[in-house]
Amino acid sequence: MSKGKKNKKRYQPARHQQLVQPQQATLALPAKAKEYLQSLPDEIKQSWKPTSLLEVAQMAEVDKRIGLLLSAYYHIHAVQGFLTGEISNWLDGFNLWIKGVRPAMNDVERAEDRFYEAMRTIIDPNKGATHEDYIRDVDSLFEKLMHWEGIPKNWQIGDPLHVKKPSERPKEDGKLVVDDGREEKVVGTVTLEPEVKEIRHAYCISRLNEDETADIVKADIKNFGLAAAAANRLAKKDAGRMYVVYEQTIQTQEVATIKPVKGTQMPKDGGALVEFRIDTGSKDTKKGGEQ
Repeated sequence: MSKGKKNKKRYQPARHQQLVQPQQATLALPAKAKEYLQSLPDEIKQSWKPTSLLEVAQMAEVDKRIGLLLSAYYHIHAVQGFLTGEISNWLDGFNLWIKGVRPAMNDVERAEDRFYEAMRTIIDPNKGATHEDYIRDVDSLFEKLMHWEGIPKNWQIGDPLHVKKPSERPKEDGKLVVDDGREEKVVGTVTLEPEVKEIRHAYCISRLNEDETADIVKADIKNFGLAAAAANRLAKKDAGRMYVVYEQTIQTQEVATIKPVKGTQMPKDGGALVEFRIDTGSKDTKKGGEQ
C-alpha cells in the first residue's frame, strides 16, 4: 500500500509546470565602464545590452583612443631607437661598456618591444597610414625632440654639445617665437594691442584712373546721401571718369605706456618706511620720506 502511494506520488504530473529560462550572465563592469553606461540616454540603455567589455569600449570609442596613443607610442619607440643606436655607437667606439650597462639597455629595449607587440595584436595603430607617413612623422618627432632639448641632431667630435633651446631664445632677444611643431618662427616683438575707445563711420570718394589706380578726391563725408550726391556732381563735370564711394571706418584708440617712478618698502626688522624715486634705472633711497 505504501509502495503504491509512493509510486503514485512519484509519477503524478505537476499541476503548474513552469519553464525555467536560462539566465543571462551579468556582465561585470569596471568603474569607468559602469560610469559610461550610466551616462547614456535612456533609449540606448533599454535597447542596447552589451555582452562583453570590448563591446562597451568600442561603443565609448576607447579602442580608437588607445589606437591613437599606440600610434604615438610607435613613433616614440622609433625615436628611442635612434637615441639608443647613437648611444651604442659611442659606447662601442670608445669601449665604454661598463659592467651592467649593456644588459640594462637590452632589458629596456626588450620590455618596450614586448609591450608594443602585445598591444599591436589588439589594435593596429597604423591602420590607413603609409610607410612614407610613418617615416615623415618619426623624422619630424626626432628633430622636434632634439630641437627642444637643445641637442645638435648631427654631432661630431669638436662640435658644440649644446645649442640654445627655444625657451632660452625669447629671453635673450625679446622676440616672440611661435613653434609650429616642426620649426620655430620669429614673428616680431611682443606688443600690447591698443584698446579701441571709439568707432565711427564716414564716406569718401575716389576717382578711377585709366591705369586702374584711384585717387581720393573727397573724404570724411558724414553720411551716404551727401557722398552719393557729391559723386554724382563730380561725374557730371568729368565725363568718362568713374567715381566710387567708399565707406570709412574710423577708430580712436587709447595706448598706455607705463614705467616705474617710485618704490616703497617697510623693512622686516622694523624702522622707518623706505621710499625712493626711480629715474632712468637709478635708485636713490631716503628713509622717512620721499626724495
